[in-house]
Amino acid sequence: MTIFKTCIGVTLLGAVLGFAQEKADPQVKQAEEDIFKIVRVQAEYIEVPHETMTELLFEPRNSVDDTPLRAKLQELVKEGKAKMIETQMVNARSGQSASTESVHEYIYPIEYEAPQLVMNNVPENDKPQVLPQVGKPPFPAAWETRAIGSTLEIRPTISENDKVIDLLLNPRLVYHTGNNVWHEETKGKDTYRVQMPNFYKVEVNNSMTLIAGQPFLMAAVSPKNEKGEADFTKKVLIFVRADVLTVGK
Repeated sequence: MTIFKTCIGVTLLGAVLGFAQEKADPQVKQAEEDIFKIVRVQAEYIEVPHETMTELLFEPRNSVDDTPLRAKLQELVKEGKAKMIETQMVNARSGQSASTESVHEYIYPIEYEAPQLVMNNVPENDKPQVLPQVGKPPFPAAWETRAIGSTLEIRPTISENDKVIDLLLNPRLVYHTGNNVWHEETKGKDTYRVQMPNFYKVEVNNSMTLIAGQPFLMAAVSPKNEKGEADFTKKVLIFVRADVLTVGK
């Protein structure tokens, strides 16, 4: 009789634990499934005349699905009326960060030592004399590195039905457009300059909710002109699309 009661107790305890595990299983199962899923994020930069953008966006929209708009722009690209500037793509697991970059690491001075004059050696009782045309030119004292090129940083999170994606992303393009000369001096055949670089940046730092597989017009920015300044006669439309990929399929 004692053995029978013990077996019943073990069976009941197992049933209770099994029920509790079953209640927790959906979350555990979702976490396990997410391990075998990857989110592919693609950002596209398409340049068009300002008037073309306003014409394309003239009609109000009520959906994040910009597939028709992206298809229209593809036609304009084929006709030579729009230009693809850049396409970025990177994969990441749900809830994890990832980045991709194609850059040149540009190193430039940010501080200069002041120029110094060299004093002549003279007796202690006499006043020091400055040697003509002799001195120490301005010399870089501190440096900084800037990534010039294309960068995309993302952090996607997949919903339970794999159709909705919450996305944190930061796409950007950085250009070195020239240098500003703040001081220049010539000593003999040598010319010394104190100069700082100019940069032009196209960047979006955003968080959004997307439908998997649907392109979305994330932002519109102005590109640079030949002088490295903002060109308001043109616009760069930045599209983003996120696809959920399953490992093993």
